[in-house]
Amino acid sequence: MQRLHAHAFWVYGVIVGLAIREALVRAGSHIFLPGSPTFLPSDVLSWKLHLEAFRLIIFLMTITCFYFGSGVFFDKVYLNEKTASRFEKKSYGLDFVLGMVHYLVFFAWSLTLADHSRFRWGLSPFLLFMSAIFLYDVVWFVASIRFDTMQELKLWTFFCVVVFFLAGVVFFFGRALSGNDVIAEEISFIVVGLYLLGDLVELFTDRPFFSELVRMVLPRDQQPGG
Repeated sequence: MQRLHAHAFWVYGVIVGLAIREALVRAGSHIFLPGSPTFLPSDVLSWKLHLEAFRLIIFLMTITCFYFGSGVFFDKVYLNEKTASRFEKKSYGLDFVLGMVHYLVFFAWSLTLADHSRFRWGLSPFLLFMSAIFLYDVVWFVASIRFDTMQELKLWTFFCVVVFFLAGVVFFFGRALSGNDVIAEEISFIVVGLYLLGDLVELFTDRPFFSELVRMVLPRDQQPGG
């Protein structure tokens, strides 16, 4: 399993690396080389630059959290002998494929950082793919219902759905107040950014920040991990 997992995560790493490269090429060339006519099209205005900068930060934070989070998940469920025994019914193949599809969605998301088009209700391609990223855990959770790994996915899925909902509320509320789709999008990033910062703290300190928050806010019988 250790050798198989090393090769599997190498595949993940390649896709993640390509997604980060694409994001840096598309948005980074505008942000970091603003004086170069080769890299900065004349129609890229200052509002586009700071929007792309915010998008790049959110993208990098999100892909980092999910990549490290998947490492923690696979280690706990499949590699660590002390914890893996708790998950008797599981499927490495299913989890690997679902994870790979998730990172392919990340790659597609990376192609939208410099896309300033808008769909109905002021939604940008970047926001739509970000929503898909956060809601994808629902797909993973449903696909794992008959496995013990569902228990491990509960809390993360719960928070991803909450973040999606709150960011959507903030976006439409900000859009109604400002009448500006760009400002509304940037305001919605505050919700996502705060969640990602908390997630990074939890990942790097190994302290259950969000788990403790749920225990404080919700009664025990209503907790998603219960």
